[in-house]
Amino acid sequence: MQNKEQDSVVRSITSVQVACNVAFQMLENGAYLSSKGVLGWSEQKQNRAWLWSCRFWMAHVVLDFGRLWREREIAKDKRVEGKEAGNGWEAAWWRELVVNGSWLPLTLHWSLEGGLLTDLGVGAFGSVCGISGLQVLLKNVR
Repeated sequence: MQNKEQDSVVRSITSVQVACNVAFQMLENGAYLSSKGVLGWSEQKQNRAWLWSCRFWMAHVVLDFGRLWREREIAKDKRVEGKEAGNGWEAAWWRELVVNGSWLPLTLHWSLEGGLLTDLGVGAFGSVCGISGLQVLLKNVR
C-alpha cells in the first residue's frame, strides 16, 4: 500500500484544502485591512468577507476529517500487510480528530451571521484546541 504522502486521495484532499486556505486568507486579510482603512470595502462587504472566510476555514476542517479517515484506512491496510503505521501514529491521529472535532463547531459558529454557540461554548471548544496544541509543543520540546 502507498504511504499517505503518495496516496492520491490524501493528495487530492490536501490540494482542495490549499485552495480553501487561499480563499480564507484572501477574504480574512481583505476584511481586516478594510477594517483598518487600508482597503475601501464597505462594512457590509467586510462582514460578508468575514463570514465567507470562516466558511472556507470550515471546509478545510471538514476535508481534514476525510484526510483522517483515509489515513486510518491506509494504516489498517498496513496492519493487514504486517507493517506498522509508525511510532505514536495512533495517538497523533486521535489528537487530530479531537482538535478537528473542536474546530468544527467553532468554524460553524463563526460562519453563521447569528452564530451558534454561547461565549462559554466558544471558550470550551477553543480551550480543547489550545490545550491539544500546547501538549504537542511540550512534547516536541522534550
